[in-house]
Amino acid sequence: MLFVKFVQALYCPAELDGLVLNVYTLKNCEACKALKPIIQRLEENDLNIKIRKVECNECDCKDIDIFPTMEITDDKKLVDSSTGYKDHPTLLKWIYNSLKIDLDNKDLIFKITKDDMNGGFSGNWLLFFYDKKDEPFRKVLPKLARTFPDVKIGEVNKKEASDVEVRFNIYSYPHLVAMNNGIAVPYTNSLHDLNSVEQFVKKLDAPVLRNLNYDDIIIESKLTKEPLYIVVNNNEEMVKYHFNELALQFKFKAKIFRSNDPVVFAKTDFTPKDKSEEIDEMLKLFVYKDGIFHSCPFSLKNGDEVIHWIFHTHFPHLSELTNENFYSIFHGIKPVLLLLTEGNMLTIEFEEVARDLHGGMPTSTTIFAQLDNTIFPAFKSQILPDMEIPSLTMFDPLKSQWYFIKDKITTNNIREITNTSIDKFFKNKLTKYPFAKTNYLNITLISLGILSTVLLFVLRRKLRYSDKEE
Repeated sequence: MLFVKFVQALYCPAELDGLVLNVYTLKNCEACKALKPIIQRLEENDLNIKIRKVECNECDCKDIDIFPTMEITDDKKLVDSSTGYKDHPTLLKWIYNSLKIDLDNKDLIFKITKDDMNGGFSGNWLLFFYDKKDEPFRKVLPKLARTFPDVKIGEVNKKEASDVEVRFNIYSYPHLVAMNNGIAVPYTNSLHDLNSVEQFVKKLDAPVLRNLNYDDIIIESKLTKEPLYIVVNNNEEMVKYHFNELALQFKFKAKIFRSNDPVVFAKTDFTPKDKSEEIDEMLKLFVYKDGIFHSCPFSLKNGDEVIHWIFHTHFPHLSELTNENFYSIFHGIKPVLLLLTEGNMLTIEFEEVARDLHGGMPTSTTIFAQLDNTIFPAFKSQILPDMEIPSLTMFDPLKSQWYFIKDKITTNNIREITNTSIDKFFKNKLTKYPFAKTNYLNITLISLGILSTVLLFVLRRKLRYSDKEE
């Protein structure tokens, strides 16, 4: 017994007074090995907290059976504890939250290194990439940290981001990105629009698969003015098992909820079973759009089909082109019929046509979109310079090809031209745009070539005759 106490005194550091981070590890524990450089990095920072490292192979670690375990003590009294590996920012935030350190502390904004970038991010992150030390938006980050304490916020100097610029689609600085459980979503509006920034972070911070009753669905629909996806169920555990990852993936694209409200059962004409060998008897996905519940026509076993259905039903009858939806509209699989307009010119009429062509269904064969030239003047000048305003044009995302619709549209004929244009598109009868233009440079070169050949022929004949005369 005396020998055991001697060994413990030799290898086991005594408990310390004051604020202490106690780190309990084992020699052959992989998670403990991974944590070691993280703790070393904490030691290099001035956290005003002592660090006590205990290797429990030789010590009596107070019946600790999960490794690594970290405890924060204040004069040997437990303040908080945590188990398992944590990356540097997550561990640092846990320490701050446990000690209730003022969120104004600048250290709450994590300095992200190249190693951090290559290591990946778990949970919800907001990453700000910058190339100038005096970048004004850096001063906004602490306010966002106070407003959204559950979102980890990091800033990345351009020097640390060189290896990931392609991965994060960084073409210029500054650049703001939300990391939603490993999925990068760029912020596309102005950084000067702080309300827009807060809405962006609010969406990142929002919980997924909230439970709504029928009244909640009506209210949410009026507030968001976009389709709502409802997993009708009677088994919360099964909903989370099958839809949690999908809801996280679509967090910035679609609102996915769950409901076990009997009123919703009646409205959807689907009463889910508590237990069944068939998942489609326990769960059913609906989209609530224009006051109607539309059921997903695919089995939940066909994950890819369900994802495509969510993608296409999410578009309203008429989508106004914005920075947020530009990529998804022009990089899908359905053709896009675009109204090039200014203000609301023919927008109401085009919306009515689009609604009628949906035929009461949540999707159609074509995506209908409009672009306001007063908001995006560069789009017309650079991509559609020959198009009039207002006018219709068609885009095939599978071929990356625009098509010209020559008819001048008015209030009276927009319905007819829309129908005719869609019909011609699917019959491959629309004119490709830009038009095939005469290449005067080639004509000039060909003409010069022909002229040179003629001159050479004449010259050779002349020389031949000259030889004969001699």
